[in-house]
Amino acid sequence: MARRGGRRKAEQGPSVRVVAAEGGRRRMLVDGLEASVVDRADPTHLDFPYMRWIADVLDLGWRADAPLRAVHVGAGGCVLARYLAFTRPGSHSEAYESDAAVLDALAAVLDLRAEPGLRVRHGDGRALLGGHPARSADVVITDAFAGPVVPAHLTTLEYQDDVRRVLRAGGVHLMNVIDVPPGRTARRQAATLLAAYAEVVLIAPRAVVAGRRTGNVVLAAADRTLSLARLRARARKDHEVLAPAEVAVLAEGATLLRDR
Repeated sequence: MARRGGRRKAEQGPSVRVVAAEGGRRRMLVDGLEASVVDRADPTHLDFPYMRWIADVLDLGWRADAPLRAVHVGAGGCVLARYLAFTRPGSHSEAYESDAAVLDALAAVLDLRAEPGLRVRHGDGRALLGGHPARSADVVITDAFAGPVVPAHLTTLEYQDDVRRVLRAGGVHLMNVIDVPPGRTARRQAATLLAAYAEVVLIAPRAVVAGRRTGNVVLAAADRTLSLARLRARARKDHEVLAPAEVAVLAEGATLLRDR
């Protein structure tokens, strides 16, 4: 979920509203900020660019007709889970959401019981991931925010251990973060992923990579080679795809994120 705005007080729950948008879509607003856009008629509609980047990795990372098993840490509007179910029939997604208000809003937008291959659970994503069977998922997507910040316990090297336990051989961990100038968030997250996985690819707008602008950064981490050339072939003019060696240069000297 991409939440852009200030950090709310930890003791307060979020204010969540659903409003109508063009084309019959529904916009989920969290604390007044756009968090998800759900198209009930078209599961392939991805309103946020960063979701398109994640979808590119999903499209290119496995054989085109292969169903995937996915864990989504941060359910939001279940946009990517529905995309997977439509583009790869037979896929199964388990989505974790810690905000009950978000789940209430989601239930007002979608009939979750009718969504194929989708299970949504309420609770802390890392705690629920800890109970997920080992070697049971092809992909874990971490897309969870408190305001503009990924909760700290979902960024650390120890969290990567939890993710790696759940991933099958050849599995991929996809993370969405929001970086602000001068770019420390992406550098630290990249360094942490590089310490846990053999290969990390970074996708983001050029100005965000350069530390000149705030924006989403997607990191794809795996113990196998990712489809760099094909990802670059899909890249739009407004973003770039950094190769593992380039990510290593970007992350050089950055502090690893650890559990305290």
